[in-house]
Formats: sequence, C-alpha cells, structure tokens
Amino acid sequence: MSGVLQPHLGSEDLIRAASSYAVSLHDRHHDQLGFLPRDTFELAARRGRLLIATENGEACGMLLVGQRNHVLRIHQTCVEEDLRRLKHATEMVAAALSLPGLNQVRQIKLRVADDLPANQFWRAIGCRVTHQTRGSIRRGRLINHYYLDVRDRMQLALRLVQAVINTGKYSD
Repeated sequence: MSGVLQPHLGSEDLIRAASSYAVSLHDRHHDQLGFLPRDTFELAARRGRLLIATENGEACGMLLVGQRNHVLRIHQTCVEEDLRRLKHATEMVAAALSLPGLNQVRQIKLRVADDLPANQFWRAIGCRVTHQTRGSIRRGRLINHYYLDVRDRMQLALRLVQAVINTGKYSD
C-alpha cells in the first residue's frame, strides 16, 4: 500500500519524523538536490508545504513546495533510489495540487539540473523547459527551468495517468 502523508495534519511527532526523514533523504542525495537549510523542512512540514510519499507504510520520498500568487513552486522532490518510477512522484504532485489554499494555482514551476534522470519524469507529465541557466560555479551544471500549465485539472490528471501508463512502471 502506498500513499502521500501531509505531516501538518498529524501530530507533533509526525511533523518531527517527516522533517527528519526529509533532511535524511536530502543529505543522502545532496549531489542531486540544491542546498536548503535543515530547519526549512520542519517549517515546511508545519506549514503544509512538505509531503511524504509512502510505500508499505514506510517513507520513500518527499516533495517540498511553495506558492506565490497563482504559481506552485516545487523546490525539491526526491524518491528513494530503489523506488524511483513515476508512481510516487506523480502521487506527490497530485497531492500538492490538492493542498488547502492551492486550488487557485494556474501553473507549476521548478528547476532541475540537466544531467539528472528526474528530467524524464517532469517531461513525461507534460512539463516543458522554458529556458536554461548556468548553475553554481562549483558544480557547473546547466539548469532546466520547467513550466506546466495546470488550469485545466482534468487535462493534467489525464497527462499524469497517461505518463504512468506509457512507461509501464506503475505497480503496487
């Protein structure tokens, strides 16, 4: 059984456990994720901006979002390496769009380093690269800036389902 937890709806212990898991996941995949201070995750969990994907009752991924005006910004997303397929990330994106206060979101924006496999997921669900910029001098990566129009929620739902079907990677 899988699903998506919204820690802010749970107990104080759940908020702490979710933020601790997100910090751990972030630390293990720091080379693929941008830097964020550790306290960002607990604050996001309290504000309803951190989602945790689960598989068989265990945490297996996280999605950190923010919102400004009618734009949902996905700041970080990561799924445990052995469970990376469209299922968990798709569920987290859908759950993020269902968060209280986000029903007026018209678009999703995010940034992903060009050399990461995550680009396949974002393109599979219909995101398009609007432009590219250079990342930090230390890593020297090319960064893809993605955009996805989500005003038509039924069309978005169809794209999410179709992406999963096309890959044949949806399994429970």
